[in-house]
Amino acid sequence: MTTSILQRFSGLLEPTNLYIVSVVAYSSSNRPESIGGVAREAVEHIGPSMFTKLREALVKSAPLVGFPRTINSLRVMAQCFPNAFPNEFSRSSDEYVNTSERGKRYFEKTYGKVTERVLNSMQSSSSDLAHIAIDYAYGKVLSFNEILSPLETSLMIIASLVPQDVNPQLRGHLKGALNHGATKEQVMGARNVSIAIAKECKIIFRGEVESL
Repeated sequence: MTTSILQRFSGLLEPTNLYIVSVVAYSSSNRPESIGGVAREAVEHIGPSMFTKLREALVKSAPLVGFPRTINSLRVMAQCFPNAFPNEFSRSSDEYVNTSERGKRYFEKTYGKVTERVLNSMQSSSSDLAHIAIDYAYGKVLSFNEILSPLETSLMIIASLVPQDVNPQLRGHLKGALNHGATKEQVMGARNVSIAIAKECKIIFRGEVESL
């Protein structure tokens, strides 16, 4: 009998956060085939609202893990629950929102006192990249909070980054999650669940994964 996600990671995260982290970690590890079972368990254990949260978590992970992996993962989600949930454009409300300004505020909240340093580092590498990060990744995607809270989004980001073995970026977002209201236990729980899933998916880390 397959061990459920709740049984496997008992006590590391609250159920809602655990399912979000697990689905995104599998997607980032390029194992979309593992997502269906987690999604079904989440919907059965918590309720239909979890489907919407998991779908949004995958959408929000797109700038972090890449569109191809996100597309494949969302396809699995749709196949698991064909026509069971409405597929509406949730960001239609952003038509009247200055998403660029919202993205800047979210970026500043994430990085706190090192905001200027992080932004300057990106700009020195590529001004285009810096603008895309603020206007698109943070403005249109990550800062939208009508489905996932900033805390849930922060844990999703950790799950996106851990399997990619990108410690410089992970370091900032472990601390950023604290700035968005996560406890140290939640941050480390998301990190540890993501490491376990990445290793299950045969990801080999080059060294110790960044920690708080």
